[in-house]
Amino acid sequence: MSLALDAAVKARKSEEEALYAALTRAETLLERQQESARSLEEEIVSLNQQVETIRHNFTSAADSPVTVNSSSSEAKTLLSTLEKTYKKHNQLKSCREKITESQANIDYIRSRYNTASERLKALEEQLPLVKERLDSTREYFTAGAPQPDEEAPQEETAPARVKAARPAAQARGRIAATIWSYAKIILVAILLAFVVRVYVFDITRVDGLSMYPTLNDHDDLIHLKITYLFSEPQRGDIVVFDAPDAVGKDYVKRIIGLPNEQVTIERGQVYINGKRLNESYVDGAYTVGDINTVLPDGFYFVMGDNREISRDSRYDEVGLISIDRIHGKAVFRVFPFNDFGVIE
Repeated sequence: MSLALDAAVKARKSEEEALYAALTRAETLLERQQESARSLEEEIVSLNQQVETIRHNFTSAADSPVTVNSSSSEAKTLLSTLEKTYKKHNQLKSCREKITESQANIDYIRSRYNTASERLKALEEQLPLVKERLDSTREYFTAGAPQPDEEAPQEETAPARVKAARPAAQARGRIAATIWSYAKIILVAILLAFVVRVYVFDITRVDGLSMYPTLNDHDDLIHLKITYLFSEPQRGDIVVFDAPDAVGKDYVKRIIGLPNEQVTIERGQVYINGKRLNESYVDGAYTVGDINTVLPDGFYFVMGDNREISRDSRYDEVGLISIDRIHGKAVFRVFPFNDFGVIE
């Protein structure tokens, strides 16, 4: 029991450290985004000044009948500068949207980190008291046990030993039968658990915020392995699969492209066979990437809902996911309890 308590404390510490690391990464990303926004704002101010200068030059040139070519040149420069300014405004808008998302991520991670810190502190405060009670309980049950230096009882006569041996043998037989009955139950339970986990379903813990806001860091999910024994993965399914770039680790992502489909990512939008994909689960987020590929048989294109930080099929390290790498479909969230239920 004491070892279990120590393990619980270590687990809480690991959770706190992981959340702190995620918070640090998110804050660093936010700082980079804010710096990009400031740089874009400075560029826009500079371009606006250039526009005003070019407009002035264009007006002056237009008033002079001898400078037709000059007016034409100034007009072209003005249009080009206005186009650059428009693009910078769009980039700034996208950057500000990303900043808003990053701030929401940071608020969420900080809340989880504070909660984890409070739980760890409470557990560390309770640990000495629990250990003390365990020691007291152990002393209570061992208080009547004979000590090695206690005087041994007088040897019994032979008939008395025979009479005492019969009930002792019967008691040992009953204990052995009881132990064997419990052992059979335990063995059957272990066998059933093995069959269920290998062929029916398993539990996976989400690591990171690549599926936010649909799934959160440290969510515990049930994924059905039996689903894809009778049907093919469908677009929109949230699947658990072997991470191609991390041995022994699983990723949780959403299926976007199916075998033999053309997947295109252009100007922040996803297209399937030339038609824009409706993705309500990403809440209109900008999808980073420049992709145009046709999926071969048996391969799927996957992405996380949090497109800005997700490592998925857009990157060579992960790439397309073959059907034999997919463990199953995530269908139910069992932890935390306030989000308990079917995954939408």
